[in-house]
Amino acid sequence: MSKLLVRVPQNGAIVVVAKCPIPGKSKTRLIPLLGEDGTVELARSMLSDVLLTLDGCPALENVHKILLYAPGNDTGLTIMKGIVNQLHLSLVKESSHHNKGPFSSSARTGDKLGWDLLPMLEGDLKASDLGSKLEDALVKARKIMDTNQSRVGGVVFLGMDAPMLSLEDIIAGLLDADTTTSASSSPAMLCPADDGGYGMLCVPPNADPSKTFCNMYWSHSLTAVSQIKALTDQNIMVKIGKMMHDIDDPSDIKALCNRLEESNSDQGEKNLNAHYAAMTDSVTSSHPPCQFTRKALLNAGVLKVMNMKTGI
Repeated sequence: MSKLLVRVPQNGAIVVVAKCPIPGKSKTRLIPLLGEDGTVELARSMLSDVLLTLDGCPALENVHKILLYAPGNDTGLTIMKGIVNQLHLSLVKESSHHNKGPFSSSARTGDKLGWDLLPMLEGDLKASDLGSKLEDALVKARKIMDTNQSRVGGVVFLGMDAPMLSLEDIIAGLLDADTTTSASSSPAMLCPADDGGYGMLCVPPNADPSKTFCNMYWSHSLTAVSQIKALTDQNIMVKIGKMMHDIDDPSDIKALCNRLEESNSDQGEKNLNAHYAAMTDSVTSSHPPCQFTRKALLNAGVLKVMNMKTGI
């Protein structure tokens, strides 16, 4: 069967929201199961898989990629630069005012844009004021795009703890944000999580940053619902994408292991929703699915099935 051509985003940004993997501070609810070292290894591995999956997707080569990290201080910068460098990802040149803004976003390596490192506003990642931090990140992501593009596209927000990404929804969200006939009516895209939160949100250009993350129920069973309300209150339609799965509790680890074992089948990650069935390899990534996450779970003794394709 011949492959169909797929439109790919020509602008937009992806913001990966990440807490630095630090012993005793990362995914603490998993420590009883994995131990402190195993928990840090898993957090670092999930972040690595998310970054490499995005970086290895041909359809996202024209999309700005931003790593929003907490704590947003020199310690956080050192940790995140170390992770990015170890993964051999390209960084754009560092700004001389690290604490006041992101790295300069003009650099391009080969055919794709490098990664911007953006410190999270006022340090740590806490649910009590997460909305203000995401609002600040949305404003800065749009400034990064505005510096290098004739128009501002959609901004995708992703967490670091859902390594099985829905690339097709990310791409569809960015395309919807860019190609709607009227910019004032561009829709948002949200991928709900099974705990009531969400794993991906694409914010269109017509969304007001001061209203988009307002009156939110963070770390709550109504997080996704409150996010949808914040957008629909601005007369922005919200499309719902594929279900995603955050890794927060020991029960999430068991469910993740089951999904990873199922993905060893021939179908695996190639199963797309019916409305994306015409998409081609441009929706995939050169990075093997969950490669580092599998290794971390194997090292912790909680994943028993080897992935025959990756050897991990």
